[in-house]
Amino acid sequence: MRSILKILAFLYGFLFPFLGHASDLPTPKGEVILTIDGNVGARNVGNAATFDIEMLQALEVKTYETHTPWSDHMYRFKGPTLESILKAVRFEEGQTLTLYALDGYQTDLNWKDATEFKPILAYSRNNVPMSRRDRGPLWLIFPYDTHEELKDARYDNFWVWQVYRIEVK
Repeated sequence: MRSILKILAFLYGFLFPFLGHASDLPTPKGEVILTIDGNVGARNVGNAATFDIEMLQALEVKTYETHTPWSDHMYRFKGPTLESILKAVRFEEGQTLTLYALDGYQTDLNWKDATEFKPILAYSRNNVPMSRRDRGPLWLIFPYDTHEELKDARYDNFWVWQVYRIEVK
């Protein structure tokens, strides 16, 4: 009897992290503006993690006052850190992200770049929500003015606007 209990305890401990993964994230109540699929550990709709604006606002949010590679103006961007979004979906360190934009653009971002510079998925610019016409609803923003290395042209491809999907590979 004791060995059966040990086996059951082992199985419960082994399987528990994999049970109920569909309920790890709340279901969005509003319009879905971000879908994360692929190799993620937390999902809420089918095989994906979906977020509405309220869910994103509930994560670790930062504000960056910065220029972009294409502007001479200082802007105030606000949004959740990419790292907090990845933690919410139980992203595995070392994987690659493919960001997809509504205009068909896509680019790959590695773990180091996704976390080292602390980018945010901005949903507002100068305290105004960004529309699709204004590079929204989400724009991957880096703290351009605080990291000199971000001024290297090789990072320009990572500033994806109109982000609607992230695939984890």
